[in-house]
Amino acid sequence: MPTTTGHTLKTSLKVLGQGAVPAYTLEHLTTSQAHARGQVQTIVVDYIELGRDRACAVRFADDQTTVSRRHAALERQGNQVTLLHLSATNQTFVNGQPVTGRQPLQNGQVIQLSPTGPQLRFNISANGTAALGFTHRFKLVAQQAVRPYRALVISLLVLLVAAVGGGGFALYRLFDQTLAQTREIEQLKAQGQRYLTEISQQLEAERERSRQLASSLAGTTLANGELLSRLRVVENRPLPRPVVMAPPAPADGEVARAAYEQFKNQVMYLRVSGFQLLMPNGELEQVDMNWEGTGFLLADGRLVTARHCIQAWRYLSTGANGKTEQAVNILEQSGAEPIITFDVFSPEGKKGTFTYKDVRLDDSGDQVYQVPTDGPDTVNIKIALPDASDWAYVRFPGASSLPPDPDLARRLAVGSPVVVLGYSYGIDLQGDQLKPVLSQSRVAIEGLTNGVITLSDRNFESGNSGGPVLAANAQGQYQAVGIVSSGRGSVGFVVPISALK
Repeated sequence: MPTTTGHTLKTSLKVLGQGAVPAYTLEHLTTSQAHARGQVQTIVVDYIELGRDRACAVRFADDQTTVSRRHAALERQGNQVTLLHLSATNQTFVNGQPVTGRQPLQNGQVIQLSPTGPQLRFNISANGTAALGFTHRFKLVAQQAVRPYRALVISLLVLLVAAVGGGGFALYRLFDQTLAQTREIEQLKAQGQRYLTEISQQLEAERERSRQLASSLAGTTLANGELLSRLRVVENRPLPRPVVMAPPAPADGEVARAAYEQFKNQVMYLRVSGFQLLMPNGELEQVDMNWEGTGFLLADGRLVTARHCIQAWRYLSTGANGKTEQAVNILEQSGAEPIITFDVFSPEGKKGTFTYKDVRLDDSGDQVYQVPTDGPDTVNIKIALPDASDWAYVRFPGASSLPPDPDLARRLAVGSPVVVLGYSYGIDLQGDQLKPVLSQSRVAIEGLTNGVITLSDRNFESGNSGGPVLAANAQGQYQAVGIVSSGRGSVGFVVPISALK
């Protein structure tokens, strides 16, 4: 292929930077399944191919049986565009004359792919790319970059969008908000630790009073029953800071193990098995991006997970998928439609598949940021906020014994123990048989803070996102109270099950 990644990227950057890059148009003179007569395509990159292959910038459907998969190419060097004949089986014509190798094109000439195939009129654009709006230029570059360079070009262009003409200001706003959220998290962490320290000191003081009472009663004639009764009065005396404390988990983890055995088969390993974008022009683009997480099946027939396990590109990250997430985000806001398939697996061998369209979620609170450019246009990025909207679910067949408890989720007391199940580090920790990872934490702040449950002693990791958080009700029965959302250091954040709509 005549172009290189560097040359393609250089041209793409120049196009987006409103440089004087020559452009030309191809007017379709023949109606086909893919193109109507009179449709005009503007070409801004150095090299494109024409044919029925899905990698072709000018692509024809299979109704054009005399058009080869890679039939011909157009290469621009400076102001000169040259036609290259690629097909080994079907001819290419310019103004009715066959082309055997390369032929420079003149304004107004007609290209025909095979003797009975579609015709296109070649025209030089007088103004080049300078007259095109930024959004239009971005879409053209994204659509016309040749594989295997397309994903790289799109990813790098996203970084350009953020850098040029005021984009730094938009990124500064995002950074400023992230910094503020980080400070808030640290404040919550410190507050939760103070609460835990205070409660620990109060409990220790009560235990000391109980020990002193037992010592003072030693050797008396009180019956054992009366002694135990008096000890219970002291141990159950209200704390100076009144809170409703759930019974602490036994030190040997017996209750946690019981909850694990009871509900482990309701905890599903979730992964993306296919990701495409349906572009505004009707073409399907393969997205090289995948992720994994956790979901869980409730007794009411809902398979629940975190929304960022479904709409990962709305939660921009700095990880391996970061640049691709940015590109998908911008393309989605430009009219592209995500087409995603998810697979789920349970420890007992249950399997299932669902699609992005099957999922119920609430992204109405997501914020749209307009990233300014050096021209009159802007590019939109839509960002999900770190709040109680990080939930999603689908209706899923099969029986489950895991009950949700929305009321308990709203009123968890400080220090209440919770059990967390999920697939930390994804499939990497799994052997021959799928088994969710068990972890335990405690509630750091009573009730909900900013709509979410705050935990201390967080020990769940990446891959656990979307997993269930379980807590015991007044009868000691464990219920689903939340969904693992995120964490920072030892502090974890859980979306309450009551947030689901």
